[in-house]
Amino acid sequence: MSRKYKYIDINRVNERAEEMMEEGDDDGAEPHDVLYETLLDLIQVAEDNGIEEDEIDAALRRVSDYRAKNVRSRFRLHTPE
Repeated sequence: MSRKYKYIDINRVNERAEEMMEEGDDDGAEPHDVLYETLLDLIQVAEDNGIEEDEIDAALRRVSDYRAKNVRSRFRLHTPE
């Protein structure tokens, strides 16, 4: 992925991940499950801070569109020359 982090300090994320490993908080979850739960956490934080459901849905559509664009860019139509 080529975009820069906008709101996340990746160094703090790495530090927290290391702390969790030291504390034994690693529940053995698969990375895709961790991503899923983290996204749900972010949605919950947004709801708790008063962001409306339609605004959350709009943001999720934007993320989905972004991912779809990246996936489509990896495929090329092969046609005879």
